[in-house]
Amino acid sequence: MLQKLLSRVCDDPSIHLEMANLHRRAYFDAQNRAGDKWRNGHWTCMHPECNDRAIGSHTLQKKNSLEAIADPTSRVVVSPRFDPAVGDRVGTNLSYENASVFPGFCEKHDRELFLHLEEMTGAPDPLATVLQCCRTFCRERLAQVHAFEASKNGYDRMVRDQHEAIGRRLEALSGLPLSTISGYTETERLQYRPDNLERIRHLASAQATFLNSFDKLAGSVGDFFCDRARPPHMFIKSWALSNCLDFALSGSDDIGLPGAPVPMFYFVMPRSGVTHLVAFCHIEDEAVLTNVLEEKEVYGLRPGDNGIALFRFFEQLMIDRTNHWFLRPSAWAALSDSGRQILVSEVNIHDRSLYGAGTKLFPSPEKLEVTRNVSWRPRPL
Repeated sequence: MLQKLLSRVCDDPSIHLEMANLHRRAYFDAQNRAGDKWRNGHWTCMHPECNDRAIGSHTLQKKNSLEAIADPTSRVVVSPRFDPAVGDRVGTNLSYENASVFPGFCEKHDRELFLHLEEMTGAPDPLATVLQCCRTFCRERLAQVHAFEASKNGYDRMVRDQHEAIGRRLEALSGLPLSTISGYTETERLQYRPDNLERIRHLASAQATFLNSFDKLAGSVGDFFCDRARPPHMFIKSWALSNCLDFALSGSDDIGLPGAPVPMFYFVMPRSGVTHLVAFCHIEDEAVLTNVLEEKEVYGLRPGDNGIALFRFFEQLMIDRTNHWFLRPSAWAALSDSGRQILVSEVNIHDRSLYGAGTKLFPSPEKLEVTRNVSWRPRPL
């Protein structure tokens, strides 16, 4: 009896709209709750020897990087902002003082761990670069944990809401309580298009595997926080460009093979008259990251070389991959209507291939030169 009723339910055209609305509501409700938790939840300091409550730490430097691209009058930057109705959208009025904030460290460790970095005014020395890498890693790890929890909560609600909605339809068709319909068991979950749910489960499994791959680097970052004589197990590629670019960003990406993720982390820090750009990974994954950077023709750049390839690579990371970016308002205003629409459209798409040419949106900066290219491997700082 149950299977016949289910066939009738699935043949009703209205079921498709109802399920689509349920899925949308489950997703955006989970994202909305996650956003509120990220901003207002109780988070513990990420220093391995601290259990104090985390404050709003800046991933990217507020004074040197974010202030450099903020509007000089309004002090705001352009950045993706979550809207529970549509997902991420482009916001144009975020104060640079509130940009790039994450619940990472307590007040004491946020100040003490990164004091050397915050006091740097010129080109960052190796210690400052490693500290920024550690801060970027911590933000990305926490963001991935948070994203996985939000996805799981959304999936669980979707499964529950599907079951309840289909159950109501079965009861209406049969005139019987769901528990008394022949063929139904109390442990059964009624599903709409199980293949779609299986696809979502597969994506969640891949997300969990990627998150677990962060563990390889996490231990040495924690050791470094406790003892500066124990450098983190990172391979770091660091460049500088002769211009202050119009965007700052940070992010992480999987550059490994399916089922064998290799996380790459990166950030862009514009400053007055110069921009520092970094990509890094676990030291054991140096060859993988090197292959990516060579494919992008940026690995071997030398001081005095044209910096456009480097600019385009990090532009691709901004538009096609991460949503943790911040743009100078005048650069946003200078885009054509179609250019702004491209950026708005891409802000919710983060699965475009890292290989090949990315989305080119911004004009090439004039006279852009590489002024530094440095590789760093674990050594005393």
